[in-house]
Amino acid sequence: MLIDLRTEEEVARMVRRGFGKAADWRRAHDFYIPTETLYLTPEPYQNGYVPEDDQSFGLSLSRRIAIGDGDH
Repeated sequence: MLIDLRTEEEVARMVRRGFGKAADWRRAHDFYIPTETLYLTPEPYQNGYVPEDDQSFGLSLSRRIAIGDGDH
């Protein structure tokens, strides 16, 4: 989804505030809006870095950090 920089920064603040200390924010993360789930972004050397590699589109359960309802 393409959004302007201001919106991107506000969304990043909301995600960080909502997930508190559930994640190491020095690493990149992806937030999947439909399930309110935070995932660790795959590193370039990992299978799944290019979503088509493993058909998970970066949403592999092994990379899941937390769910919006508080489940970690």
